[in-house]
Amino acid sequence: MTRRATYLCVLALTAVCSCTGHRSTTAIMNPEPALQPVAGSGAQAAFGADGPVGTTAPKAVAYRMSGDYAGNVPVTLAPDGTIISYPAPTDLTDRSEPLPLADGWWLYRRGISANSVFTRYTYPEYRALTAAPDPAQLKAAVIPGARVTAIVHLPMSVAEAVADTTAVNAALNRPAPRFVPIPSPGR
Repeated sequence: MTRRATYLCVLALTAVCSCTGHRSTTAIMNPEPALQPVAGSGAQAAFGADGPVGTTAPKAVAYRMSGDYAGNVPVTLAPDGTIISYPAPTDLTDRSEPLPLADGWWLYRRGISANSVFTRYTYPEYRALTAAPDPAQLKAAVIPGARVTAIVHLPMSVAEAVADTTAVNAALNRPAPRFVPIPSPGR
């Protein structure tokens, strides 16, 4: 190849390589977005070089309770007993209430944890409030002993679980270990 042909090839390759779309140096060095929790949502957002790039759906959760509290609004407690999470009345809809599953299991559609307890507020009563009760009022409304006793993080999204409760029941009935009973308060 002649010197001139080599020069033209190098020039052409340089032109082609420099005409790629905009990419920041960080994106080139870290092409895969990192998943980070989205506060309070149970979802994860993927953050690339230029900010959020998408979310993953939170996994569905099935749980059992110490009594019949499916119609009562849950709140989440910190280990010291303070309320750390509770819904606003506008967060709850008629689709927020848990769905019954087999063998005393319930499918929660919003978010529940091993540290959730149940209040005297029913879903319709709570939705009718103009503002959320303050944490002291919620603490006073907790039903003594009304708590989550077992929890299972299911291998499907909430939407998938709601659409196919038969698959949820099948997942709950698999012989492999699937849940850890939650110890009583006073651990």
